[in-house]
Amino acid sequence: MNRGAAFKAVWTHPIWIRAMLWAKLPLAAFAGLRVRKLDDAGMTPECLQNSYGEMLGPIARPATRTAVLASVARMDLRAFAPLRRDMAEFDGLAAARNYSGPRFAIEAEGEENPFRASRLPGTKRIGIPGVSHWLMLDDPQATARALEEVLR
Repeated sequence: MNRGAAFKAVWTHPIWIRAMLWAKLPLAAFAGLRVRKLDDAGMTPECLQNSYGEMLGPIARPATRTAVLASVARMDLRAFAPLRRDMAEFDGLAAARNYSGPRFAIEAEGEENPFRASRLPGTKRIGIPGVSHWLMLDDPQATARALEEVLR
């Protein structure tokens, strides 16, 4: 299954799978916005580390920062570029319009990213305070409580 088909398949699975995958899909795709295409020819492991370091921001816990940057160091840049392209091309807004079930967005509290999933109409936002974009690594217990709230 190609990545585009995988994104589309999310909407055909039971609610618990959609809820789990919701957090993994790109927020820009859900918002129906296009991600600016980066120049992949100039992408280096150092550039990728710097980019993810910026995404981690000052709130990420040290263990989160270490885990994320270690994962980034293992990324295959040739595989990452088409994945990012597919995420940018996926029309998440159209997929969301075809989904009539409940919508929840578990997000870092205070994160005012214009691409966040909670901007979709009819989406209930559950904020977790004091965490970075990697909320499940920064505070697994709070993330689990938020998932329990969604799945009730």
